[in-house]
Amino acid sequence: MACLGLGISSYLTYSGFTGTSVAGCDGGTFDCGHVLSSRWSKIGGIPVGLPAALVYATVLGCLMTGGLSSRGTQTQRNLLALLLVVAASAAVWFIALQFVLGKFCFYCCIAHGCSLILALLVLPQLNLGGARLAKFAGVGVLATTGLALIQYQTEPPPTFRIETHDNIGAVTLPAETNHEGDGVFDAPDIFAAPSESDSPVFEAPVFEAPVFEAPAFETPADESSGESAEPSGASAERSASSVSLGWVAPLVGLTGVLQVSGAGATASQSTDSESDAAAESDVVADSEPGPRLVPVSSGRRQLQVGQWPLIGDKDARYIFVAMFDYTCSHCRTTYQAIQDAREQGLDVAVVSLPIPLHQSCNDAAKNNDPENAQRCDVAKLAIAVWLAQPDQFEVFHRWLLDRYRSAPEARRKAAELVGERTLREKLASPIPAAFVAKNVFLYKEAGAGALPKLVFPRTTVVGEVSSGTTIANLVRSNLP
Repeated sequence: MACLGLGISSYLTYSGFTGTSVAGCDGGTFDCGHVLSSRWSKIGGIPVGLPAALVYATVLGCLMTGGLSSRGTQTQRNLLALLLVVAASAAVWFIALQFVLGKFCFYCCIAHGCSLILALLVLPQLNLGGARLAKFAGVGVLATTGLALIQYQTEPPPTFRIETHDNIGAVTLPAETNHEGDGVFDAPDIFAAPSESDSPVFEAPVFEAPVFEAPAFETPADESSGESAEPSGASAERSASSVSLGWVAPLVGLTGVLQVSGAGATASQSTDSESDAAAESDVVADSEPGPRLVPVSSGRRQLQVGQWPLIGDKDARYIFVAMFDYTCSHCRTTYQAIQDAREQGLDVAVVSLPIPLHQSCNDAAKNNDPENAQRCDVAKLAIAVWLAQPDQFEVFHRWLLDRYRSAPEARRKAAELVGERTLREKLASPIPAAFVAKNVFLYKEAGAGALPKLVFPRTTVVGEVSSGTTIANLVRSNLP
């Protein structure tokens, strides 16, 4: 028991000092990341695993030098009793804390279990007498109380970090958008969404703002305006041509441009009034604002609002990108903070990119536990709901992030919102998986690692944000 406790405590100490996540414990009720990043995981900035490891090492040394045999000295017996009582008392405290947090770390639970089992096995063999044992118990309770008070008075550790990206370098377009071979462009790339059908026409690179487009499909109807959106392919062509028609027309829109020009010529020959009306229409069209874009990948790429799942109003004053996993407790806390900021009056919308942290659909993830493969299914379900009924996406998104949801639960809820037949049709399409793949591509460009990530033009906020006020301050300081 002492060896096992020492090994686990040493591992948790290493994880605490290096900031690395522990293996196989990152979702659902057993969420080590949540427990080990809480304010109760350290004392004075030092992981609690370190003093625990020292206690286990001392207990192990006493046992190996005959502390329980007739050769053992009274000092060894007293030291064993004191350490075991303190360790057992601390174990009760930390187990109770995990119930309060609503999350458990099975490494911590095993280490605490070792403390309790050691106390039950060893203390009766020390023959200290009831009075002396009671004194040691009192010392153990006082020591644990002091530990708890120090932790309570200590400023909680930061739960997120801000990464700044001041230099926007050249970017190599991904295979699906770089049709010029290995060309490198200095302009932001508007990231295209996946397409249901491969177009035989390659778009020319638009140097002012090449778009990394979302997957092409019939864009969900814009519920806020009550108008049906164009197919995303048409939207992408329009956005590209609005940025640099001279580049796109020769390769993509040549036929369409000629047809429009011909129609305009015929109309101008018919009557002057029709010509004037056409000219006035062109002026109005030119005065309309182009598609709204939000940056990702340190500003090297841009996403076109309307092609990607959105929480909030597309005309909100502030829009940023959030990368998250629906099974991530830190992501749930951050989403609630965003909701709090919105309720406080912050006019913000969020382009929501689900990033399942499982290797079956994300080769940058560390988790390969078969039971956690449902993370990929939940993300695809969310995309399918958005494809089917955009007005139900935020409802589903909020429900998924209310607490941990399994894939079967999520599917039942999705079918309830959009209908079983519609849901099956959307899931049978390659588009949900294509969205997830593109999201993962952007996640890797953002450095992979921890989630959530709140992406702004020049900064990325990585980790849990628990305050709506903090969200509001971050948004206002990072967006114009």
